[in-house]
Amino acid sequence: MSGVSGNGLGDRQFDALKDALHSLYSELDSAGRTDRFLEEVSREALALVPGAHLAGVTVLLDNGDATTRAATDRLVVDVDRVQYDAGDGPCLEAARTQTITRADSEEATRRWPSFAHSARRLGVASYLSAPILLEGKYLGALNVYSREAHGFTRADAAVLNVLLVAVRYALDGASRLEEARRRGEQLETAMKSRAVIEQAKGAIMAARRVSADEAFEVLVTESKNRNIKLRVIAEEMLRTLQEG
Repeated sequence: MSGVSGNGLGDRQFDALKDALHSLYSELDSAGRTDRFLEEVSREALALVPGAHLAGVTVLLDNGDATTRAATDRLVVDVDRVQYDAGDGPCLEAARTQTITRADSEEATRRWPSFAHSARRLGVASYLSAPILLEGKYLGALNVYSREAHGFTRADAAVLNVLLVAVRYALDGASRLEEARRRGEQLETAMKSRAVIEQAKGAIMAARRVSADEAFEVLVTESKNRNIKLRVIAEEMLRTLQEG
């Protein structure tokens, strides 16, 4: 007999959610890219939420604009664009208020009349959107849409909420990993640059019979005069001295 978990999810739905989370972590680990991860999040949300026909992710940009970063169908982009043009709708409300937004056809018409009318013409009637948090900042919202007038329940909202808790931790971890990778690359570049500069200094000292400080000053002066990075100047001088 099928039971109900403490968060209101049926056993089958709970098991499906666990499988989805495993798939998401595997995708993020293998892809290492947030955009592909968000596409997988959209696909898993579509599979997990009964009555969902479309899913996607809205991202809020620094200038306040919104854009669709992932979508399971082209129609998601069209519905989202209607919201962006109207300046209001379920995904924008979820992203801005940082709360889960759920509305059937009747409620959507009351809350966002302009958007709801246009969305119905596109064949969408019910909406469920939940905010996505990344590094303490709300990135946007995960949205699922239904063609049915009463497409989503409180249990569906609970599923989306659990899914996004895992997404938040996964994205935070990926962000920290990417930052560590970036810093490592910067350090590697700096070490290589220093090695080239030291080699160039040595070559200048030998060719011009000057001190280390004087050789370094030659490089700095040339870099300033030509407005070229010190490493590039060092590589050029080293190559010239070695060839000469």
